[in-house]
Amino acid sequence: MRIFRRMQARDAHVLIVPKWYPHPADPQNGSFIRSYALALAQEQWVSVVFPVPESATTEMRTEQNGNLLEIQVPYPSSDFGWSPLRKLINFLRYYKALIRGAACIREKRGTPHLIHAQVTIRAVWFSRLLSRKWNIPWMLTEHSSEFLDEKPYANQPLKRVINKKLISEAGQVTAVSQALAGGLYKLSGRMDIHVIPNLIVFPGLQLQPSSGEVVQIAMVGDLVDEVKNFSGVLRALATIKTECRPFHFHIVGNGPDFSKLEALSASLEVNDKCTFHGRMEHAEVLKFLPTIDFLVANSFKETFSMVSAEAIAAGKPVIITRCGGPEEWFTPSYGLMIEPGNDSELQAALLKMMSSFQNYPPEKLGESIRRQFSPVEVLSAYRNCYQNLLNR
Repeated sequence: MRIFRRMQARDAHVLIVPKWYPHPADPQNGSFIRSYALALAQEQWVSVVFPVPESATTEMRTEQNGNLLEIQVPYPSSDFGWSPLRKLINFLRYYKALIRGAACIREKRGTPHLIHAQVTIRAVWFSRLLSRKWNIPWMLTEHSSEFLDEKPYANQPLKRVINKKLISEAGQVTAVSQALAGGLYKLSGRMDIHVIPNLIVFPGLQLQPSSGEVVQIAMVGDLVDEVKNFSGVLRALATIKTECRPFHFHIVGNGPDFSKLEALSASLEVNDKCTFHGRMEHAEVLKFLPTIDFLVANSFKETFSMVSAEAIAAGKPVIITRCGGPEEWFTPSYGLMIEPGNDSELQAALLKMMSSFQNYPPEKLGESIRRQFSPVEVLSAYRNCYQNLLNR
């Protein structure tokens, strides 16, 4: 019998093992997972172990923030030419790094009472192993948009089998949208998948009115164009630039398509109207959002679109696509919703929003979205999952 069987979820020490988490090379990576960890740690012990592919050092980085203990464990990423062997080497190095970080947490705080894995495969696979080693329960929260589309699995039968196994064996499974839960069900057949949205925390919110002279438009995210479709917005802005109000387009983020998008903005002759800011820490993004007039989220697929909700919390309307998760929570009072990949609809939406963004009351936008994704409600839902695990 586990000694924590009668423990209340609010008293439990929760170990979070995420696939994504902010780190020096990418401060935007998984910022919503850190926001959750910080909110949960307001009332209980929370520890995070995050192995980071980083060749410069192997020294662990430990940060204590109230009840939140974060440990990042760098490990050298292999550059071996043959892909299967390279992936195996990185898989084993990740595990070694995770074990180092987990041992540090046990030394400082004792054995956690449960493990909360975030995003398959690697983090979840080894969370499962740790739970067996320590005889504690584990659960999975999924965020990845890959489960919205079955096509990636057509030529990856091993990945399908592994993910199906992990989803089936987790003590609890949650998804941030009903669309994502549906994708997980199609893959695994598991029916008891709980939908718990991301929480919205916007500290020190200061609503800022628009200057009204040059319309400030922004996109925020990893520069992976086949998912986020930044290029579609650049093309749309280039098409309407002679018939719309003066504008400036801010791109916040970095990724494999940074150079490609910079070159595209130059070829479309809108580079003088664009600023590529690179990556920002989450706190910087939250300070930046109140300075824009509206946000564009032009993705082909999203499980939630956290930055869109954060922009609305900052009192700014959004142009967003019907790309999976957002249509479950987005309402016309928040902005405009369009079909993904529809260039003409995007152009029309940009023209309309440029002339009407001031008609969206900032205070009402912010109050509504924060009430919809209240940390109190989200944390309560997760604690119910924790309690179910602890009672088994």
